[in-house]
Amino acid sequence: MKLLSRGLTKITASVVLLMIVITTSILTWTLITTATPNTNHIITHQPPKIESVMYNEQNNELIISIRSNNYNIGQYQILVYRTNGKMLEEVSIDIVTSEILDTGLIVVIVKLNREITMCNEYILQLIVNKEVVRKYIFRL
Repeated sequence: MKLLSRGLTKITASVVLLMIVITTSILTWTLITTATPNTNHIITHQPPKIESVMYNEQNNELIISIRSNNYNIGQYQILVYRTNGKMLEEVSIDIVTSEILDTGLIVVIVKLNREITMCNEYILQLIVNKEVVRKYIFRL
């Protein structure tokens, strides 16, 4: 009887030890596979966004900061309109300077043909490759 009891104890201990080894192997495999980065992802480029708009009264210019995750955003254009009720009047003349900083920030100075006043609302459009990607409505 004692011999049978020792045999069952050894078999039970072996089975328990085998279950522990299998469980830890499964857990380790799960942790390894979930911790490795997925290399099959698609990188998407978001369109540039307007971070800030400042008005220089002395030179009648808008200083615009544009954030882009892609340093070369292609051909872009900035148009500024003044709204008088239902009418839109373009007040931008041309881009005076454009500087790309190392941080992905593009600083653009736009010359205006009219002063910006407090009573009107203005629409700034950022056009990249002939497509309006951002619209920014502002007032002083």
